[in-house]
Amino acid sequence: MFKAYLSEIRQEFLEGSAIALDVFDTAIEIIPDILIDDVTREVLETPIADLLGYRYTRFTDQAKPNLLAAVFRQETGEAWQLKIFGDAQDGKKSGQYLAPKGIGDKAYFSPVPDRIARAIAQSHNLTPPGKDETFWEWFLDHPEIPLALTEGGKKALSVVSLNQPAISLYGCQCGAKNKDENGIDKPLFLLPELQLYVKGRRVNIAFDRDLKPSTIKKVESGIYKLAIAIKKAGGHPHVAVWDPKNGKGIDDIHARKGQDFALAVLDNAIPFDTWEGKNKRDISDITDVTLNQQFLTLQDLKIPDNAQLICIKSGKGTGKTEVLKAIADQASKEGIAVLPIGHRVKLLSELCQRLGIDYRTDKSDTKSYLGYALCFNSLHSQANPPFKSENWHGAYIFLDEIEQSLNYLLNSDLDGMRRHRVSIIESFRDLLREAIAGGGKIILCDAYLTKRSITFIQKLLGIPVESWIVQNTYIRETPRSLAVYESKAKMLAALLDHIHKGGRPYIITGSQTAASKTSSKNLQTIISQHCLDRKPVAIDSETTAEPNHKAYRIEDNLKELFQEIDIPIVSPILETGISIDRSDFDSVWCFSSGSQSVDGVCQAIDRVRSDVPRHLFAPKTHANFTGNGSSNARDLLRGEKRKATVIFKELSDLDHISLFEGENAILIATWVDYAITCNSEAWRYRDAIVERLLGEGYQFPASDNPDDDPTITDEVSLMMTLTREEALETEREMIAAAPNPSDDELEKLSNLSDRTADQRYQLRKGQLCRRYLTENITTTHIKRDSEGWFSELSLHYYLTVGKPFIKHKEQKRMEKLGKNSDGRVFLPDFTKSLIPALLVLEIIRIPEFLDADRTFANEDLQEWYETLVIPYKKDIRTCLGISIGEKDTPIRFLQRVLGKFGLKLSCCGRLGSRLDRRRVYSLAGLNLDGRNEIFSRWLERDNKGVSTESINYVDTSAAA
Repeated sequence: MFKAYLSEIRQEFLEGSAIALDVFDTAIEIIPDILIDDVTREVLETPIADLLGYRYTRFTDQAKPNLLAAVFRQETGEAWQLKIFGDAQDGKKSGQYLAPKGIGDKAYFSPVPDRIARAIAQSHNLTPPGKDETFWEWFLDHPEIPLALTEGGKKALSVVSLNQPAISLYGCQCGAKNKDENGIDKPLFLLPELQLYVKGRRVNIAFDRDLKPSTIKKVESGIYKLAIAIKKAGGHPHVAVWDPKNGKGIDDIHARKGQDFALAVLDNAIPFDTWEGKNKRDISDITDVTLNQQFLTLQDLKIPDNAQLICIKSGKGTGKTEVLKAIADQASKEGIAVLPIGHRVKLLSELCQRLGIDYRTDKSDTKSYLGYALCFNSLHSQANPPFKSENWHGAYIFLDEIEQSLNYLLNSDLDGMRRHRVSIIESFRDLLREAIAGGGKIILCDAYLTKRSITFIQKLLGIPVESWIVQNTYIRETPRSLAVYESKAKMLAALLDHIHKGGRPYIITGSQTAASKTSSKNLQTIISQHCLDRKPVAIDSETTAEPNHKAYRIEDNLKELFQEIDIPIVSPILETGISIDRSDFDSVWCFSSGSQSVDGVCQAIDRVRSDVPRHLFAPKTHANFTGNGSSNARDLLRGEKRKATVIFKELSDLDHISLFEGENAILIATWVDYAITCNSEAWRYRDAIVERLLGEGYQFPASDNPDDDPTITDEVSLMMTLTREEALETEREMIAAAPNPSDDELEKLSNLSDRTADQRYQLRKGQLCRRYLTENITTTHIKRDSEGWFSELSLHYYLTVGKPFIKHKEQKRMEKLGKNSDGRVFLPDFTKSLIPALLVLEIIRIPEFLDADRTFANEDLQEWYETLVIPYKKDIRTCLGISIGEKDTPIRFLQRVLGKFGLKLSCCGRLGSRLDRRRVYSLAGLNLDGRNEIFSRWLERDNKGVSTESINYVDTSAAA
C-alpha cells in the first residue's frame, strides 16, 4: 500500500504539475504518519505529528499506517508544508495541506538543484552560485533576474522546473500584512523575509485563475494587496494572466500546454498598474449579452421590456450613438421625452444633432416636447432656467461617455460645480428616481464602461431596478498604425515635414493656452508661418465661443465646417462624442499635455474613423495628482478625512456645516476610485495610453521612425519656445492694456457664454486687479500669476502677517460652499483648504526659516529634520504634496518647502577646512518680487473686513 501511495504522489507531482525529477527529489520528502515495531506493534515514531507540532498519544490517536505526507522542505531543511495522502480514516479529506503549528505566514524558498541554478545563471550571463553559497543567497545579489510568486508549493516547484526562480506563499491572501506580530495595525507591508528579494526586481505574481466569481474576487484582492506591498518594498510587480480554460494554476498550464507556453505566460506578465486598469474595466462577469460585431443595432441588444437600467459597453465607432438614436426615435413615437446629460457642451450639442433634439440654451417650441440635453452644471434649481426633476417622470435618461461624466460630476474644480455640487448630485438622484418610477429608462454608454459607473447609478437610485448589460468585444480586424515619439519637438518636425509634402492631418492637442508649446493657438501660428500655402484653424473653447471666428459654434454644423477647414487643430472640447468620417484626413497627430485623462486621449485619437496612421506624443508622467497622490484607496481616503478633522478642529464656528456623503458611501467610494486611477496613471501616463491603444487594435509601424536629424529637431524646439514666448508676451500686453471693468461689468463678462478676444482680456484684467488689489497690472504680474504666484503668495501671507484672518477666510469659503445645500459640503471640496497646509508648516517650524538673515548648513538642520520632519512625513505628503524619500537631505527638503512660497535657498559660502568643507545657505531674498507691497494691500483689506474672495476662482471650462 505504501508503494502504491508513493507512486500516486510522484505521479501527481511529476506529471500533474510538471515538476522535474531532480526538483522533486531535492525539495520533497515522503514520510508516514507513524512507524510501528513489526514485533511489538509499539509506535516507534510519529513523523507527521512531530513535523506539524501535534501531540501524539497512543490513547488519543489511532494508528494510520496507510497515511503518508509529502513534506515541502525549505532550502534550509525546515518543513514548510505537508500534503496528506492516503486513507485518513477520520472523515477528513485526503489531500489536505497542513503547515507546522505556530509557523505563521511564511514564504517557501525551495531547494534549487545545481543544474537549474546553472541554467538560470547562464540565461542571464552570470556566474552560477559558488560552493559556499546557497542559491537564494546568490539570487539576492542579482536583482536583474525576475522572480515568480505563486500560491502553493507545487506551483513554485513547477516554475523552478522551468529554470525560473519562484517563491511560494500559503495562499492568495498571504504575503502582505497589515498587522505586526503583536496584532497592532500597521500600513500594508510585505513579509520581512521577502522584502530584500523583491527590491529593485521584477516580480511576476502567478496566482490561480479561477472561474468561480467569489474566488476570482478573493484572488484579485490578494493580488492587489501583494502588489502594493511589493511596490512599497521597492519591487516592480507584474501579474501573469492566462485563459483559465487552459488550467487553473501555473503548474496546470505547464503540465497541459508545455514548457514554452508556461514560460510565455511568465514573460508576458503585465505591469500591475496595467492589470489593475484592465481589471477595473472588465465587466464580463456581469454581462447579459456579449457581442462581437463591428456595428451595433438596437435589435442586437435584445433588451427586455422590463429592463430599466441599460448599460452598453462597445468600442469607439461601433454605433453606440445610432443605438441611442433608435431608442430616442422609439421613445418619441410613444410620447416619451429623452434627456441626455454629460460634461461637455460640444459633445452634447453634437448628440442633439444626431437625436433631433435641442441643447438647453437653444430650446425651440417645435422640439422641446421631445426633450433636450444639458450639462451637469445646470442640473439644479438655481440654474437658468431652473431644473426640476419632477418634470421628467418616466423619461429616458441618456448618459453617454458615462465614465468621464461621473468623474466630472464628482471632481470638477469649476467654481459653479463646487458651489452647487451637493444640489446637483441630489437633483441627479431625484431625476433618476423620477424616470424609473414612471416606467422610464436609464441608458449608460461608454467604450470604457466599468462596474464602477454601473454600481454608482444603482446605488444612487437606492431602489432595485431591472438591469440589462451588453458588452461588444469587437476589435477592428485591420490594425491601425501608431507611432510614438519621445519628444514633442521630434513629432512636430515630422508633422511639418508631412504638411510640406501635401499631407492633410487632423491635429489634437491637450491645451489651448499660450503657455503650452503645443497649444492650439501656438501650433496654428507655427504651421501658418512654415507652411504658407496651408490654413490651419484652432478649434478650442475660445475660438468656438468667439462670434467672428471660423470655428464659432462648430458643433452646429460640424460636418460642413470640417469640409472647409484645411488643417483642424482641436483641443479637448471635441475629445468625445463626435464622429469624423471624412476620408481625406490622411493622418492623426496627438500632442497630449498630461492634462487629459488616459480615457480622454484614447477617445480623442479615435474621432477620425478611417484607418489612417496615428502619431502620438505624451509625457512619460504628469503631476496632476488628486488628494495626497496615493494610488491606495485606504491611504488616500485616510488623508482626506485627516484634513477634514483638522479643519473642523481649527474652525470652531462650523456647527452649521456638515460633510455630505449621500444616503450611502457610494459618492466617496466612487470619488476615491477615480482619484486612485488618476494617481496611478500619472506615474506611467504615456505607457498607460499606449497599452490601452495597443489593446484596441493599434500596432507600432513595421519600421521605426526615420532617423531624426538632431539639427532639425533642435531648430523646431527653438521655434516652439520662441513662438510660445511671443504669444505669451502679446497676450500679456493685451491684458495689461485692457481697461479694468467695474464690478457690474465684470459680472456680465463672467456670465457671457460667447466672448471676443477683447472681452477675454478685459475679464482677465478685472480678475487680476481684484486679486492683487491694484489697477497697475503689469506684464510681469500677469506672467507670475500664470505660473502660480497667487497660490505662493497666499500661503506666505496667511502663514505670517495674514495669519489672524485665515479662519475668517476659510469660514466664508465653507459658508459659500454650503449656501445652496443647507450647509452640506462634499468632502473633497471641503478639504481644499489652506488650513491643513498651514498647520503642518507651523508644526515643522517653517516660519523660523523665513528670515533672510539666517544662515545654516545641512548638518545644522539634521536634528530638526529627524525630530520634526521625519515623524510628520505622512502629514507633509497629505497636506503639502511633498514626499520624503530615502535620498532626501534637510536642505533638499527645505528647498522644496520654500518652493511652495515661490522662494528658494542659495549657497552663500563655505565653512570648515578643506577636508571638512560645508556649504552654507540662506534665503535668496524675501521681497525680490515685490510681495510685501501686495501683503500690505491684503492686510489693509482684511483689517477692514472687505471680501474679494470670488475673484480667486476662474472658470475656464467649455462646459456650461
